[in-house]
Amino acid sequence: EIERNHLAGMVELQVLDLSRNNIGRLGVNTFSNLTALTRLDLSMNALRT
Repeated sequence: EIERNHLAGMVELQVLDLSRNNIGRLGVNTFSNLTALTRLDLSMNALRT
């Protein structure tokens, strides 16, 4: 599980690759403070809709 506070202070982060990490859940607004983020890879995780 990834929560918003895990990424606190990374406001200039542009690319984040979290693929193949067996992530099963994301907290609400996890990436909302990453205003410079242009690419996010969550492939090959255990996420479900």
